[in-house]
Amino acid sequence: LDKQLALIDKVHAQLAQQGKQLIMLPVPMKLDTYAEHSSYAPAERISSLYQQFSQRLAERGIDTVDLRSAYQDVAAAEPLFLRNDTHWSPKGAELAAQTLARQFPQLRGNTPYITQAAG
Repeated sequence: LDKQLALIDKVHAQLAQQGKQLIMLPVPMKLDTYAEHSSYAPAERISSLYQQFSQRLAERGIDTVDLRSAYQDVAAAEPLFLRNDTHWSPKGAELAAQTLARQFPQLRGNTPYITQAAG
């Protein structure tokens, strides 16, 4: 984690020099979001990782979007990850975009977010 945070610090500094803002969207683990479907309880080290990472970003002055809370609020009603892997589903990506837009409305553009089935 320290190694990754050091790299993020570098990017944050480079962007700040250019007058740009870094906003991080830490993605909660699928196991964390759907823990009730697991045959084992995640270790404390794993279940606390999201909060630790977000807290350490905040300590560095890096803006974050709390996707964990947003995901936990709708996880029971919506499939936020693809069934057989850990990638976002279209609903998970849409929720991330909506959560980002609510927290940082100045980033909203004019292009609508559209989900379409592809071959």
